[in-house]
Amino acid sequence: MNEINNRKPCSTVKGGRQPELGSENEISSLQQRRNRVAAPSFIVKVLADVITSSILCRPRAVCWLLRSRVETSLEATCVARLMMSAALVFASVVLVYLLHLFVKKLLLWSKLPPGILSSEGSLWQENRRFTMRVLRDFGFGKADALNSMIQDAALDLCQFLKENQHKPQDLGPRLNLAILNIIWKMTADKQFSHDDPKMQDFINKFNEVLIDSNVLGPFQWVPALIYFWPPAHRACQRIDRNMAAISQIYLEEVNVHKRNLSSFGSSKDYIDAYLTEMEQQKSRGEINPNFSEFQLRVNISDLFLAGSETTSNTIRWCVLFLLCHPEIQEKLQAEVDDVVGRDRLPSLNDRDRMPNTEAFIMEAQRLARLTPIGVGHAATDDIDFAGYRFPKGTVFLANLWSCHSDPKYWPDPEKFDPGRFLNPDGSLKTKVPSFLPFALGKRQCLGESLARMELFLILAIFMQKLTFRTTTGRPHPKAEPIDSFVINHPKPFEFLVEERKH
Repeated sequence: MNEINNRKPCSTVKGGRQPELGSENEISSLQQRRNRVAAPSFIVKVLADVITSSILCRPRAVCWLLRSRVETSLEATCVARLMMSAALVFASVVLVYLLHLFVKKLLLWSKLPPGILSSEGSLWQENRRFTMRVLRDFGFGKADALNSMIQDAALDLCQFLKENQHKPQDLGPRLNLAILNIIWKMTADKQFSHDDPKMQDFINKFNEVLIDSNVLGPFQWVPALIYFWPPAHRACQRIDRNMAAISQIYLEEVNVHKRNLSSFGSSKDYIDAYLTEMEQQKSRGEINPNFSEFQLRVNISDLFLAGSETTSNTIRWCVLFLLCHPEIQEKLQAEVDDVVGRDRLPSLNDRDRMPNTEAFIMEAQRLARLTPIGVGHAATDDIDFAGYRFPKGTVFLANLWSCHSDPKYWPDPEKFDPGRFLNPDGSLKTKVPSFLPFALGKRQCLGESLARMELFLILAIFMQKLTFRTTTGRPHPKAEPIDSFVINHPKPFEFLVEERKH
């Protein structure tokens, strides 16, 4: 922190020419020569504390909140302090090109973008508050119902894996289906079978959007440049088509709910609750532009984005780490046998008594570094921090990759060690500096509570029912991600499954 405190007080950050980012070709070349772990470190080292960018030719300052081994970086604790202390100021999120491409005209030119992830002001406050309340009513706040829902999803996954035991397999789209069905249940009170063509099409389009988002890389922060790079331009066209198709699925579901909506107060899911709120406002003679059917569809898109892909990929990372560390898998199996036994399923009530399982999940989140730079935050007012004066509109990117790799907080950071999150007496640590898997502040991940529940229950049931083993005669899987600036997916891997006998 000394290097921050010694800076010239309140040096104003001005928009202007963007410094060299190491160039896209240089970064891509490095990623081809080295593993993915080296690439973010390289990017961190070539970027200064404060850089400027131009989005659609409009100057806009960009501050990278770095934490690396170079002296010019901001410490992870400083990143956390900034995001929390200025939480009320950071009420805006940068308009990332890929998030809502199917409404790109509104996103790029309107002052009030839709949705929960990308909106700001009263639009964001009202919709986030409403969404959190409804999710508590239909999920987060009903432990028994949510517990049963996640247990069913985990058992379905176990059954699928057992049907193919002793054969090399992967989690595949069946995992996506399990996680998406939980979101569908809370959103639309429905679930799909694994062979439902509508659901298969939804999953395929959803995955294609995420794959194409990796093609965009850092260009999504400067969308005007996308049209000058053919691979990114083609990726955007595919994203455009797929997001339009996904939006149509949401529209059809909203129309079904409109026809079946019986009366006020009888809501059974998020769509019902939102439509009911609109009708109640209308009956009171209120005109509220913050609540509309269009806003509802984009909110649904945000819920799926926030609550599905990150969770399913974290589970994939967990299975990969189990394969790489069979001794830890045995320890987790022993814990679930001791705490739960074999006569009942693990439940959310067991979390406090299973610290090793929780610590394993936390270490998997840390080392996977699922979202390397999180979501950009834009200041809605001038602020002073760490010797700098940041003007209104400054964009902040928290380098979460580096926060989870800092040797000051994580000795031997590339080593997988769940013990980092345990106290000497074996209990789970409640506060861990530099651990920010769901980011921080007012824009903290909307689906955090649900994700934590899903990760615990699915992993605990896996450990009760199954043993994961590496495939014979094939290279041992390595915990390496696919190159990405958005979500770090593990490289494809296969495994063998054995059913644990009573």
